[in-house]
Amino acid sequence: MSQYSGAEGVSPESLSVSEERFDAAEKIFRRFDENDSGTLYAGELRELARAYDLLLPGDGELTYFVEALGGTSEGSPKVTKDAFLTFWAAAEKGEAVSAEKKQKSESEALVKD
Repeated sequence: MSQYSGAEGVSPESLSVSEERFDAAEKIFRRFDENDSGTLYAGELRELARAYDLLLPGDGELTYFVEALGGTSEGSPKVTKDAFLTFWAAAEKGEAVSAEKKQKSESEALVKD
């Protein structure tokens, strides 16, 4: 198990990514986790988005961004380190799916049954 494993056991091995790529993603997370809490909150998420030229002009866009990253928008929008790394690994492998597309796929599957 990697020294970088998250509280829930997220590691390069569990995400099927190289140690080098995992370390790079974790470094990005730490850069924006200003209070070293292991969670990115609304202000930190806006800074991350701004740094990567993602426009989040309103709360709706922030909520979508949080949900796409696997976080929660209940109360204060937030994304845990494990959720961020899991999303990042899926994106690296071309497997990332937005919350909207996932919900649509699940709805379509229910209609077919």
